[in-house]
Amino acid sequence: MRVLFLTHTFDNGGVEKNNFQLIATFQKIAPDIMDIRVDSLIGGGVFFDPTFCKILMPINIPIQKMRRSKLLLYSIILCFLPIIIWKLKKEIKQFRPDVICTNMWLSDILTALFIKNIRIFSIQHDVVRVSPVIKYFKTKALNRISKVIAISESVKCFLMDYFLVPENKIETIYHGVDFDKFSVGQKENSSGSLVFGTIARLDKIKGHIYILEALKILKQKNITPKYIIVGSGSEENTLRNFVRDNSLDNVCFFKEAIDVVPLLKEIDVFVMPSLSEGLGIAVIEAMVARKLLIVSDIQALRELVKNDLTGILVEVGNIHKWSDIIEWAICNREKVTEIKNNSYAWIVNNKADFDMASSANKYLKIILKK
Repeated sequence: MRVLFLTHTFDNGGVEKNNFQLIATFQKIAPDIMDIRVDSLIGGGVFFDPTFCKILMPINIPIQKMRRSKLLLYSIILCFLPIIIWKLKKEIKQFRPDVICTNMWLSDILTALFIKNIRIFSIQHDVVRVSPVIKYFKTKALNRISKVIAISESVKCFLMDYFLVPENKIETIYHGVDFDKFSVGQKENSSGSLVFGTIARLDKIKGHIYILEALKILKQKNITPKYIIVGSGSEENTLRNFVRDNSLDNVCFFKEAIDVVPLLKEIDVFVMPSLSEGLGIAVIEAMVARKLLIVSDIQALRELVKNDLTGILVEVGNIHKWSDIIEWAICNREKVTEIKNNSYAWIVNNKADFDMASSANKYLKIILKK
């Protein structure tokens, strides 16, 4: 069984991270069943390994930087579209996949509209609205694809409402994580001052600026907890400049890393101030690593966090609420420990939904289905 995993870039954070973890798990549980290839239509990133992946496009676009100018990014893609389609068809002719798994709108559209007589399923990762043109073509593409995987119930509802995908075509499979790997991320000594942190690409949609604004408010009260930011992306210079201009010396930046466990070990409280999420794989990893979760009160994260029980939900973009809850955590260590333990117990009890081996087996059934 030849399987082609296709995305339009290796620069989209959780998307390719989930794919690479999924494929690594396939190689453990079904090494003799599948011949797997991963291809990118455009762009590179920290997860691009030239010995494992093959880039189709003759240029390597820094997607995260280009996100600041979507018009320019779309213009470049449009200019190279004939080349992308030609090379995609050539790649498929050479590899001869039995199944294609698409990720992100460009691979969804090009594969569904230009590739015939091959079974296609698509993994849908987010709840982001797109331009009318992309929406039109993606709606057509998703209705031609044989199976659509939603990474959460929130994404499933979005696909039905926004892209008009029939419910019977959608299956929800949560992102899985390696429980053994991330359970090692528990902080060894949690008796000192709380360390806060966010691990996410540096993009406006992730909401980092609201946390920095909250830390600025706390600094005026002489409250300066250590805060770790891990990631890279289009907002990096803006965030670094804000930290410098406001003398937030308690904020430390670390570049994006494939293995985040060593950095998780430094964190007591995991913060996710996102404006939108399809699910939030970093939140699941933090749960397994026994962190207190303070996250945005959005639909996808409510699937993981029950307020005041397994974490804290905070109003999106309300910097005063964010500053208040960070201060609360610093002053209420016993409650922090209680919620951390509740969160860990919840994710262990729901391991069947969130363990990577379990998720991979669900995908395997779809791939092998004739």
